[in-house]
Amino acid sequence: MKILILCGVFAKENEEEIIKNATAPVEFSANLFQERLIGGFNALENIEVSVLSAPFIGAYPTGSKIKNFKSFKVSQEKYRYVPFCNIWGIRNFSRTASLKKSIKAFAKDGCEKKLIVVYCTHTPFIKAAEYAKKLDPKIKICLYVPDLPQYMNLSENRGFIYNVAKKYDIASMTKHMKCIDTFVLLTKHMKDKLPVEDKPYRVIEGIFDFIPSISNEAENSVSEKYIVYTGKLDKKFGAVSLVDSMRHMNDESLRLVLCGSGDSFEYAKAESEKDRRIIPLGQVTPKVAEEWRRKASVLVNPRPNSEEYTKYSFPSKNVEYLLSGKPTVAYMLDGMPDIYRDFIYEINHDGEASHAIAKAIENALSEKIEKGNAYYEYAKEKLSATQIATQILKLNYGRG
Repeated sequence: MKILILCGVFAKENEEEIIKNATAPVEFSANLFQERLIGGFNALENIEVSVLSAPFIGAYPTGSKIKNFKSFKVSQEKYRYVPFCNIWGIRNFSRTASLKKSIKAFAKDGCEKKLIVVYCTHTPFIKAAEYAKKLDPKIKICLYVPDLPQYMNLSENRGFIYNVAKKYDIASMTKHMKCIDTFVLLTKHMKDKLPVEDKPYRVIEGIFDFIPSISNEAENSVSEKYIVYTGKLDKKFGAVSLVDSMRHMNDESLRLVLCGSGDSFEYAKAESEKDRRIIPLGQVTPKVAEEWRRKASVLVNPRPNSEEYTKYSFPSKNVEYLLSGKPTVAYMLDGMPDIYRDFIYEINHDGEASHAIAKAIENALSEKIEKGNAYYEYAKEKLSATQIATQILKLNYGRG
């Protein structure tokens, strides 16, 4: 059996070059998700796995300095990259053409059982998978949906042209989704927004591929307590409310460390000049973000449950935070299973957001309830990469 994973993953060897050329936040959480999915399939026996990637670098000029992507300077052997023109407005057409050309060999391979696993609702991936299936109708296609396309960019800096182009893109994508045989969704509500109909699907909110070191002890001196956030610093994701929460906490030993960039970064930077406890680091590598998670006394995700998109969203950082064993402060989003109330320190929805976040952080700092081991047992049973890969095989072929 042969499996092709069609995605936008990039290797760790290429991270430095991507960051150097980035003019917008890099999607490291999405990259980690893809790496784990690939790892899950690679761990299975009697399966030949290949990866075809049009890497998720930002479009030129707003997201990246790269006009034409040919490959990265540092070579790697894990993934096969396709070249494409990266200019906004052109790049999706270029990515589609390049992926179709590159997928032809897989489609024409004589293997009887072939599965294409498409990571995310990205039109070039879906069109390329559809093209492969036209060449060989026996091919099965599974679409893994971590986010709905209409909610992928919640920045306040979106323009009119972007919104019109996105509306057209979603309509085109939905049309081509007829080729999809099965779906994997992050929340049960996603089914209502996708053409799933009576096709087989599974709801799986996250993925991990390692045995984490569970510890509630922060790796820092007792004189400082780090409140750590890793992700996009966008107002829609509660970044401003998180920064403002420091006004409600008088403890001088607290440090709010913000690993990420976005439309609220300049606000965080300005507030840091007034309050030295606020530390906005900007875009950092996954390795640096992980180091700060280990140092944390509390990890926090301030994404509020105030808009419709939360039904169709399960932040991957919640899984990362909880698997670290550290106290995790977050809102209960509509897309999260109720059992997560047992694992997080929940932010109360009532009242001013910044005050509610501060109160939840203080509760997490003061309580000595160990929740990390309970979440690990839950995740080990439901979210391991090999189990998810096996479930995808069962979904498509009725067996693992």
